[in-house]
Amino acid sequence: MGKSKFRNEGIVAWRSPSNIALVKYWGKYGIQLPRNASVSFTLSNAFTEMQIAYSPKEDQSETISLDFLFEEKEQPKFKEKINRFLESIRSYLPYLDDFHLNIKSRNSFPHSTGIASSASSMSALALCLCQIENEIEGKTEMDESFYQKASRIARLGSGSACRSIYPYLVLWGDLAQVANS
Repeated sequence: MGKSKFRNEGIVAWRSPSNIALVKYWGKYGIQLPRNASVSFTLSNAFTEMQIAYSPKEDQSETISLDFLFEEKEQPKFKEKINRFLESIRSYLPYLDDFHLNIKSRNSFPHSTGIASSASSMSALALCLCQIENEIEGKTEMDESFYQKASRIARLGSGSACRSIYPYLVLWGDLAQVANS
C-alpha cells in the first residue's frame, strides 16, 4: 500500500496585509456583500502573520476546538470572536468539526491604531483555513479558485478582509458602480 496523500495534521502559515480604501464601500447587504464597490491598496508593511497547527480533535462533543495566542498572549475576546467566526463558516469548511486548531497571530503594527487589523487578520485566517482544507484533501495547488474561496471566507469575517487576499490595487464589488460614483 502506498502512503496516502491526505493529511490529518500539520502546520500552515500565511502573512496577509491590511489595506486602505481609496473608494470606500458604504454599507452591506445579504451575507457581507457591499452596497457599492470599493477600491483599495494593500499595505505591504502593515500585515498580520498567522500560523495554525491542526490535528484531529480529542473531544468530539465540541463543535469548534481551538487555542489562540495573539502576540504570544492569550486574548479571550479575540479567541471568542474567532470561535464565533469559525462556527459561522462550518458549512463552508466542514473539516472544522473534526480538528483542533492551535492559532498564533501577530501584527507588524500596533493593534487599535487605525490600521484595519481585522482585514489583515481575517484574510490571514481565511488563507490558513483554505490551505488546511487543501492539505486534508491532498490538494497541492493554490490556483485562482483557492484565492476566490479564501476571499469569500475572509469577507464573512470582515468585509474589507476580502481585499487583503490579493496584492496591490484591489476592487471589491461591481466596477460599474465605481465608474458611476
